[in-house]
Amino acid sequence: MIQKKDKKKPDPSEKSKKPAVRRAATAVQQPRRPSRILDYRARRRFPESSNPYRQLQLLLRGSMPLLRQKAGDRAVLRAVHIYDENRRVAGQVEALRRNDFGAFLDLVRASGLSSWRYLQNVVPAGYKAHQEVAVALSLAERLLGGRGACRVHGGGFAGTIQAFVPLDMLEGFKAEMERVLGAGMCHVLTIRPVGGVRLV
Repeated sequence: MIQKKDKKKPDPSEKSKKPAVRRAATAVQQPRRPSRILDYRARRRFPESSNPYRQLQLLLRGSMPLLRQKAGDRAVLRAVHIYDENRRVAGQVEALRRNDFGAFLDLVRASGLSSWRYLQNVVPAGYKAHQEVAVALSLAERLLGGRGACRVHGGGFAGTIQAFVPLDMLEGFKAEMERVLGAGMCHVLTIRPVGGVRLV
């Protein structure tokens, strides 16, 4: 396969900016336990069934008791996450545009914490003895020691987290994650600074 650059001309204003992603490597852990499909489907049905954007307008006007009665607490919490997440995404895009990788990572952490607390896609309902994604997040946070960032990755429940690991910590981070989770559970990825390309 040969890679060719996309025909779309780059934005001249972006030429002088160094890609922020070079400062960190992305590692993804995959604990072995399978996902809870029913719990994931319940999360996916939520945006259509309870119309979170309309309900959050009511929420911000002081209608929390009505929303809790109509949709239940879990739906309200998930609506809060979705509403706030849209604003965080805009902030992440802006942080990368101004080459502020630290601000980007702050928003990654905030997004991951909101996913765990409000979207509730880290531990499937009813799971007590097996909470592999939560264990992986806890271990990654301790290994990073305030540097980089980590969060649940994708839709949740499928057993994957994403970590932005400083390059000087990468070897030790990968070794310890695999010591706890198992060999081959930590995959090191890189992000291309050139954007989209066409494969021919």
